[in-house]
Amino acid sequence: MALIALLPLAAIVGLFGPASAHATGRVGELRIEAEYPERLRTAMAERISLELVNEGSRALSNVTVTLDPEFMYAFGEVAFTPEPARPYEIELATLAPGGRERIEIEVHAAEYGLHEGHIRIGSDGDTGSLPVRTLIFP
Repeated sequence: MALIALLPLAAIVGLFGPASAHATGRVGELRIEAEYPERLRTAMAERISLELVNEGSRALSNVTVTLDPEFMYAFGEVAFTPEPARPYEIELATLAPGGRERIEIEVHAAEYGLHEGHIRIGSDGDTGSLPVRTLIFP
């Protein structure tokens, strides 16, 4: 019973409000930084922002970023910039030394519940992934 009494207080302090998470990963000389919704409500619009940075001294080719479809199904409407080559997969031909590429994904929460997945990155045969997790409240 005491737990139920604390729910309004939790809502007032923002426990059920929107929040973002940040994750960083690396595959060889390629660094990825991701900012994504950690918590939001159904029908809210939010953004997933990915930045890829080539920290090496040579150009990276065949750079790909793939978002798990199971994770992305939580969002009813999805708009990528740049447009994906295949569903949920962005390909970059090359990334120059010191080069940066930004990927923006506008999402609208549709399916309430806990949604987990990975952002997978690859370059020149090396692969890696970042775990992502979003809680969508009704």
